[in-house]
Parts: sequence; C-alpha cells; structure tokens
Amino acid sequence: MFGGKKLKDLTEEDIRNYAASLVSATSMHGGLEADEPERPDPSAEVAQRQQLAQAIAQNAKDGDASGYTDAPDREAPPEAPVAALPEPELSAEEQARLQVLAELDRSQMPAVKKDGNIQKTIEHYTFADSQSSATITVEADKDLYEGAAEHVKEEQIEVLSKDKELVVILHGVPTTKAANTYADWTLRLAPLCHSVRKNVMETQEGQDLREANEEKAPRLEKIRSDLTGRDANNILTCTKT
Repeated sequence: MFGGKKLKDLTEEDIRNYAASLVSATSMHGGLEADEPERPDPSAEVAQRQQLAQAIAQNAKDGDASGYTDAPDREAPPEAPVAALPEPELSAEEQARLQVLAELDRSQMPAVKKDGNIQKTIEHYTFADSQSSATITVEADKDLYEGAAEHVKEEQIEVLSKDKELVVILHGVPTTKAANTYADWTLRLAPLCHSVRKNVMETQEGQDLREANEEKAPRLEKIRSDLTGRDANNILTCTKT
C-alpha cells in the first residue's frame, strides 16, 4: 500500500510525492543518533522501488498522466436520409411558355410573311370524297389549336374554288393561343380531283356519246360552304360537287 492507495490507483503526482518522501527519509537517517528507531529492511525498500518503477512504466504505457484510460471510440450516428425537395410550382408565365412550345411542336409549318401579311398553313383537316363530291372539314379547336374557335367569325372565312383546286382562308386568326400575332390561315388543296379514261375499243358512235357526256359532267364549278357549330367547335365544312 502507498499512502492508503493501491499501486494501480497511483497517479503521477502520488508517485513523485512518494519518491520525495524516500529521499527525505534517507537524508534524515544519516543524522540520527544511535538511539533512533531501526531503519526498514533494505530488501523491502528495493521491492517498493521496483513497484514504483512498474507503476511509472504502466502509466507511460497507458498514455494518461492522470491514471485514467481513454474512453472507447464511439461509432458516429448514421446520417439521416435527405428528403427529396418538392418541385417548385410553375408560374403562370412559365406555364404559358410551355403551352406555346407544345403548340409549336404540333405545328411543323412556321408562319411566313407574304404580300405584307402573315400566312400560316392549316395542316390538319378532315377529307372525305365520293364519286360526285369532296368534303373538307376544318375544326378550329381541334385542327388549329385549343381556343381558336372563339377567334373565327363567319365574315373571316374565304373560300376560293377553281377547276381542280380549293382554297380556304381564315383571316385574322392568332398564330397561337397565347400570341398577339394574327395571320391568315390557309388550306390549299390541288389537284382536288382527276378523271381516268379507260383504254378500251370503242365504236365511233360510242366515242361521240362518251365525249358528249363528259362535256355535261360537273367540272367542280360549284362550291357550297357551311359553317356549323359556331357556338361549339366552329367547324367549317366545304363541299365540292
């Protein structure tokens, strides 16, 4: 025991104090009279010094002058998963821009300037024909763009009919839903029809009869245009007979 402490509990300061006490005791023994108490056994003193040296070596090995051991390393807490950020809501201007881009993707023909006016091609329409007539239907909201019907009035529609050509013009209609630029939307169909003469043997009488019938046949000289469903879809239907 060293001052009431066990060897493993000694601090560096305790060891130094104990060593100092040993030196002090040795110097004092040199001046004592013969009647002083007898000194401790030298072998016991050597054993204590060895234990002291072992304590110093043990403290040096532990690397802690205070006699305390390092706390074991703690594992770092796991990182919390990063929550995905919500997509920002698009502004009204950005939504309008994306809508215009979508409409431009649908329309492959750009607007062009001709004779001082901006012209745009009607790319989508419905065509149906029979032996005696051909019907062309243009639905503004469906074939131009959504909302186009409100810009199309009856006085803006022009239909030109030639022998084998049909031209439909919608004057003063915006180029896109969000645009302030107006254009003449034009649909031009040519040739609209043709005839095929059969390669057969004919008598002179039969040939004269056939030529007479061809002269009386319709020559696409009549055009009938109907604007139906103006309150709903603004559908322009042209029929050539």
